[in-house]
Amino acid sequence: MNPLPMIDAPLAVQLHILSALPALILGPVALFRRRRDRWHKLIGRTWAASMFALALSSLFIHDNPIIGPFSPIHALSILTFWGLFTGIRAIRRGDRRGHAQAMRGLYVQALILASVLTLLPGRRISTALFPENPEIGLSIAVVCGVILALVAYRLPIPQSHAPHA
Repeated sequence: MNPLPMIDAPLAVQLHILSALPALILGPVALFRRRRDRWHKLIGRTWAASMFALALSSLFIHDNPIIGPFSPIHALSILTFWGLFTGIRAIRRGDRRGHAQAMRGLYVQALILASVLTLLPGRRISTALFPENPEIGLSIAVVCGVILALVAYRLPIPQSHAPHA
């Protein structure tokens, strides 16, 4: 067995994983930082680019097709594109609260939910991480997903300010 099965994965899968890693790491940094300064903007833009690449690359992964080449998990790609659009539009309009809600929802729904789904038995990541006991991945994903979702939804949302004229 290959110790690094993702190296043998199709290019779209490799790009998807490479996009997911910074998105998973930078998301909490942007969400949990108290200051909304230039670092927040830089981290947020990098995170948004990673999320866009993540959603785009997912459209080229067709492991379990149901409708043409797509499966229900591809709906998360559409959710991701919409969440990015909504969050970016909100902050450009000066709506901090709307921006925070959109980005928090995107992190929880598109990343946490997708992470839980990738650890379901039979999925590529689950098979790579837990080849002998796929139920371990499912258990870890459910517990972590619930904890992270509760934490993310409890974060304070900054108050909206009128857009600068």
